[in-house]
Amino acid sequence: LIHPRWVLTAAHCVKAGDYTNQNIDPSEIRVILNIHNLKTESGDRIRVKRIVTHPQYDNLSSVDNFDVALLELEKEVPYETIPILTNDSDITGKTATVIGWGATKLKGFINNYPS
Repeated sequence: LIHPRWVLTAAHCVKAGDYTNQNIDPSEIRVILNIHNLKTESGDRIRVKRIVTHPQYDNLSSVDNFDVALLELEKEVPYETIPILTNDSDITGKTATVIGWGATKLKGFINNYPS
């Protein structure tokens, strides 16, 4: 969550298939916030209004350059956002933590998603 209405994700996660550059329909996506265990029904499910992928991302390429997308939520959410660094930010030698669920191997089989 980078803004009360925007979520940063990977572009390959919003494509209609492995061999297409077409995005899935935003109405098929729900962003689930405030959840710590995917096997429960808890969390706040928010509909996605629009998907914006990086213009240089190519899902047909064997290289995952520019693999970023933004999900515009249908409504603002009252959660803390993660600030984006400015050009003045010096992050040399700093540690970053990225969290979430999904594939942990490139093109690998995912068997830990809940049904």
